[in-house]
Amino acid sequence: MLVIDNEGTRKLVSHILQEEGFEVLYARGGWPGIETIAEAAPSLVILDSSLAEADCNDLCRALRRRSQLRDLAVMMIGSEANYRQRLIGLQAGADDFIASPFDFTELVMRARNLVGCRKSHGLCQQQTTGLPISSATLAKIENRLSDPSNWAVLYVELNNLRTFNHRYGSSCGDQVIDTLEGIVGESVAHHGEPEDVVAYLGSEDFTVTTTVAHAEAIASEIITAFDRALPDVYPAGDYQRATESARSVARERSVPLLTVSIGIATRGDTQRDSLVDIIAEAKEVRGLTKGRLGSAYVFVKNRRVLGVGRDL
Repeated sequence: MLVIDNEGTRKLVSHILQEEGFEVLYARGGWPGIETIAEAAPSLVILDSSLAEADCNDLCRALRRRSQLRDLAVMMIGSEANYRQRLIGLQAGADDFIASPFDFTELVMRARNLVGCRKSHGLCQQQTTGLPISSATLAKIENRLSDPSNWAVLYVELNNLRTFNHRYGSSCGDQVIDTLEGIVGESVAHHGEPEDVVAYLGSEDFTVTTTVAHAEAIASEIITAFDRALPDVYPAGDYQRATESARSVARERSVPLLTVSIGIATRGDTQRDSLVDIIAEAKEVRGLTKGRLGSAYVFVKNRRVLGVGRDL
């Protein structure tokens, strides 16, 4: 069932899903839409994050409060640029968030995955990584942040993935995400603690919640291992062309170079309390890696910015 105000977007999403065999229904964006959803009992609801008549996050919470709708799969769609919007949507109970403009194949795959997971397991996993989605995972993160010991949150972003997908196809991009997911998990296993939490936030973003003592070692292994794995994710010869393109003074990036940027926010260096704000701060810190040609991480420690990375 689609809850989308914009007529053009609604028709496009409807056409894509109907072509793939989905039966598509519609509901108004306001509170009456909840009753329509409850009566129809669909397998999946796709919510527009910019509804005019009601806040989509409030609608999602209201759906989750109804016992007969607890197993309903919920996907939100919204602007790629609005990271905070995506994270709040996941906290509100959405199972997935897809940024527009979206790849048609990716939309269908995610929709099928959500419906299938809800029917077979009563919970969902992200299409490309298999990591538990949002509600349960974010609850674990919040529990980790409530620990009186010093915590650190890593915001891990894969750069140039959309350009890579455009050149090589989304299936190749999924393999890259799988590679990074494995590296993040192994890095936490090597240097972290059992209570540490890895979460895939959709698109090309991960977070790691750990302690200050382990954060830098985890970040260092992630960027080192990812850069070491890069030659294997490109077709023969293209990795060398990607690095040469990145070094080019003219910056003619004919072959996109994949890199990882990591920002680390710590309890001792932030006054923010909410999970949304803490991860947003880690994302802001990650922005300080700009200017490096290779993968890098930035750690704000005792009000000092410590940046480490690999220039090509």
